[in-house]
Amino acid sequence: MMRRNTAAVSRSLKNSSLFTRLFLSFFFVMLIPLFFLAVAHIALGNNALHNTLVQQSENNIDIAGERMQHLIDDYRHKAYQISTDDQIRSVVRHQKVSGGEIFERLFSIMSGDTYLATASVVSKDGKVRLSTHLFPEQYDIRYHSNETTPFFEVNRLDEKNSTIITSEYRYLTQTASLVILNILRAIRDDQMQISGYVALDIHQEAFEEITRGLGFSDMLLIDSSNYRATSLVHVDKNGDFSLFPSLETVTFPLTARSYFTSNHIISLFKISNTSLYIAGITETSRYKDAMSQYGLILFAVILIGALIALSVALIISQFIGRPVNRLVERMGKVENGDLTPYRSTSPIKEFHQLEHSFNSMMKQINSLLELTREEADRVREAERKALEAQMNPHFLYNTLNTITSLAKINGQEQIQLISVKLGKLLRNAIDNREAEVTLKESFSLIESYMTIQHIRYGDKLNCTLHLDPSIEEMKTPKLIIQPLVENSIVHGLEMKMGEWLIEVTAQRIGGDIHIVVKDNGIGFDVHKIKPDSSSHVGIGNVRSRLALRYKDRSHLKIESEPGKGTTVTIIIKEQKEGDLP
Repeated sequence: MMRRNTAAVSRSLKNSSLFTRLFLSFFFVMLIPLFFLAVAHIALGNNALHNTLVQQSENNIDIAGERMQHLIDDYRHKAYQISTDDQIRSVVRHQKVSGGEIFERLFSIMSGDTYLATASVVSKDGKVRLSTHLFPEQYDIRYHSNETTPFFEVNRLDEKNSTIITSEYRYLTQTASLVILNILRAIRDDQMQISGYVALDIHQEAFEEITRGLGFSDMLLIDSSNYRATSLVHVDKNGDFSLFPSLETVTFPLTARSYFTSNHIISLFKISNTSLYIAGITETSRYKDAMSQYGLILFAVILIGALIALSVALIISQFIGRPVNRLVERMGKVENGDLTPYRSTSPIKEFHQLEHSFNSMMKQINSLLELTREEADRVREAERKALEAQMNPHFLYNTLNTITSLAKINGQEQIQLISVKLGKLLRNAIDNREAEVTLKESFSLIESYMTIQHIRYGDKLNCTLHLDPSIEEMKTPKLIIQPLVENSIVHGLEMKMGEWLIEVTAQRIGGDIHIVVKDNGIGFDVHKIKPDSSSHVGIGNVRSRLALRYKDRSHLKIESEPGKGTTVTIIIKEQKEGDLP
């Protein structure tokens, strides 16, 4: 009998209307959360609350830890950039500051972060002192003994680990910002000897984003190497663990992610490659009080909720059923081939959007049908033009071969030579099989190009080429040297009286490759050059392709002086382990 009743109910539901299904679904869906909420409160109680708070605390401390990790890594990288910057190293090494360029470089590296951090540079003897703010007195090492200088620990580190992080050197900046964290780094000369130091002091404002929106009653930055802690919420609290009673259960190294006192949950996150931890403190007493009050209200809510659920389910079912039925009817027409859009009338925003999207889909289908026909015609036209474009360069190359043969037959050696060299350049231009060529091939093309130019300009043009045999087989992007040579002739030499000189060299210096194009042309003022100038498109193209191929391992440097010539240097740094190819 029961089986027959179950089967009858199943058939009844299967054949029921959308309204009936929505009504029953909404009614039970509204009751189920209330039922499970009551069961969860009774069965789990405070234990469930505790576990939830621990999980939430650990999730939030992970978020805070990732923010802190990103902040520290970012500023450590800026400290590294400052300590390895050639201009800054030169100033520290020669102990001479000239003009404002070095300060501009310092502000450029900080990239607008000067209101969040102070970057300071000091030479080892204290004679050179640079800072993005008022230079901090504590870094004026002229007035410190070797043991009391803030950089004492840096001197004890080797060259691979020359960065330390400490929370001992706190001070107020000229803008009344409190320094929370200090990053100290050595500046080394070419012999890897310390010539100066970088101090990057991170202000309190930089940590505000780390604490925002996580719900901790307090957050601490802990240095496990000296058992000191700093509150990121109450920044006046800073010192050893005795100032923070909530840390009495925490031990280092950590044996758990979270520690507990009678009224606190302390969750910790280790900052990689440092002795620092970030701790989030959650007060549990207010949650326990709220849980007790919540239990008294819960049962009354369940009774009232059942009555409300019944009423709301009836209203919503009727409200949703009508636009759904209308949309289903319209979809049936589409199945029969009627793609005509219709007017959206549903008062529900989501259903109105659904009807609007359905109409848009109909319009797009109609448009796509038309575009498909047009695209087929365009593809056929593109194929025809591609075949024609492919034939033109080969036709020119074959024509040059014919000119070369005729010149040879008629004894026109210069015409034969220029045709051979031009053919070599053209063959390289139309060869798309390789995006890179060896330096030996690049220098061969330059030799061909200069042969043509020598025939054109005569003995007034002199060119010397030197390629280090050890790097002949090194591959570089095609046509990164020839545009520089062409620029030297067109923009540097053609307007110069007297002898023209061009020197092209490629050699290995240290582990880096230096490619230099130098001329004795008219030169120019490098400070007045516009990067988007049409006369320097070739240089911009070379710079872009070097950056695309070598990322930050390449550098293009231009040195010029009016009346004395121009030198363009391409530096390709040695690829280190871990660098992208």
